[in-house]
Amino acid sequence: MLPEELFDLARHSEEDLITEVLSLFMSDSASRLLALKSAVLRGDTDAIRSGAHALKGSAGQVGAAGMAEACRLMEESCVSANTGHWTVLLERLQARFQEACEAMSGFQERPRG
Repeated sequence: MLPEELFDLARHSEEDLITEVLSLFMSDSASRLLALKSAVLRGDTDAIRSGAHALKGSAGQVGAAGMAEACRLMEESCVSANTGHWTVLLERLQARFQEACEAMSGFQERPRG
């Protein structure tokens, strides 16, 4: 789930930095998902597109590929005006976020050294 580069950094004494980055990603993404959900409920295409785009970039940076792909699909649904799938896509994105958080928590909780 997490890219090998993060594990390499952790192995070379950057564990605290990686843990901080992952924690920030999880808290920031949770806030962004709430805003995205609100945008879906309002039917705000611009907010959905920009929110999905921002989350896609963040997810890509930490190796949450499934989450990035779900964001890409949501972003594309705004371009194609396919509003009927927003709720399903949001649910998929939330599931991928949960998976990413579980992987990141496992990384943070593993024995150090």
